[in-house]
Amino acid sequence: MHWKEYRMTLKDTVLNKGVVLMQNVYKGDKLFKAIRKDNGKEVQGAYLEHINRQICVLDDYLKPEDITHYIIFGGFADWNMPIPVQMVEVIPETVVQYIGRNDDDDVPIFDKDLVHWQTTAYSSSIPYRVTWDKQTCRYVLKTEHDVVPIAKDMKIKIYKGETKNDE
Repeated sequence: MHWKEYRMTLKDTVLNKGVVLMQNVYKGDKLFKAIRKDNGKEVQGAYLEHINRQICVLDDYLKPEDITHYIIFGGFADWNMPIPVQMVEVIPETVVQYIGRNDDDDVPIFDKDLVHWQTTAYSSSIPYRVTWDKQTCRYVLKTEHDVVPIAKDMKIKIYKGETKNDE
């Protein structure tokens, strides 16, 4: 399921399923990354879109400032001590979902990452962007002129270079 189709409420996430959700996040289920609002660093965990107020039924609607975006993750604890759950506010435009696959160096691959890929028949010399394809309902690798479905036998490496195309 694509992250834009996956919404969680504060009640379901933190109160009812908090512990299970934290365990699932680190198993690769519903893992997200984003840039923190407070310090600009990347953070990974579960994604929460929280509506800050109840809208009125009469002539009212949600404005962007009515929604706060969070990444939730387990904090640090000493031996045998409870592990706290931490929630940090993130920049909504930077939220991307784990695609369920790691690269050849076991680094998680996220939506919008730049990657190089190869199969036994072909190898890419330019970076491709990992993108959700609405027509086929799966992640693909894209350039300006090419779309490549991600195959199981494909070797993928996260692109480490710089690019001018930071969509």
